[in-house]
This record gives sequence, structure tokens and C-alpha cells, in this order.
Amino acid sequence: MAFCYLESGEQAAETAEAVRQAGAKVLAAKVDVRSALPWRRSSQQYARVPQPIDILVNVVGGLCARKTIAEMDEEFWDFVIARNLKTAFLMTKAALPHMSDGASIIHFSSQAARDGGGPGSLAYATSKGAILSFTRGWRKSWAAADSRQCRLPGND
Repeated sequence: MAFCYLESGEQAAETAEAVRQAGAKVLAAKVDVRSALPWRRSSQQYARVPQPIDILVNVVGGLCARKTIAEMDEEFWDFVIARNLKTAFLMTKAALPHMSDGASIIHFSSQAARDGGGPGSLAYATSKGAILSFTRGWRKSWAAADSRQCRLPGND
């Protein structure tokens, strides 16, 4: 098992220890998955993950803050979109070459994706709604091609 964390080092250590106690190998990597650059630097960590990868689970994101559209600036919007949507894209892209035949990719979203969220959660709800579209689109791409032959732009 492998997982990434950014801000929750203590919880990551506890989780890793629980996995070890259950008898499994685990890799916990502190990586900011909002940008491709750290992944380029740390993609060699996949070599330490048992190969091939059978399941990728993206459980990432958060509301961050409640802001109306009048209160939010472009920086806040970009931060929320990167935290909740771009991370799923980058993790999927990074894992793809290491996925086994018949592998699964699971992206977590939110009820806010379906109902628009509560007051001040427009950026969050938008990003989580995009996760649903990304997942559906990815599933169609994955199903249309042999999983080992699937090519994404820039992945040739």
C-alpha cells in the first residue's frame, strides 16, 4: 500500500504503522500533489511501491474556506481547483504506467458535486462536480482502450 500526505504527518505515521501491524508493506510519501513538479522529482518513489498497482484511490481535497463569488479572488479559486481536481488528474497520470490489467481507479467526490454545496462553497462544489465528469470521462477512455495501451496526450 502506498499513500501521499501533505499536512497530516502524524496521522500518516499512525496509518502507516497500522498497515504494518496488519502485515502489509506501506509507503507513505509527503508530496504536494497539486503540482506536477513534485511528482517529477518523486516519481521514482513508485519504484518502491509493489508493482503493478491494482487500485488507485484518490481521496483528496477539502473546503478550505467559505467564500462567496464576490469575496473570492482568482488565487483562492485556483487553490481550491488544484487541491480538489488537479490532484486527481496528476495522480491518475502518474499511476497509469504502473497499473495492472483490470486495475481500478476510484475518485472520491462530494454531495456538493450534485447539489452545488452550501453557501460560500461554490469553488469547492465546482471542483467536486468536475471530479465526477473527470471520472466518467476517464472511465470511457479506459474502457475504450486496452489498459496497457491507453495513451494520454503527453504520455507517448
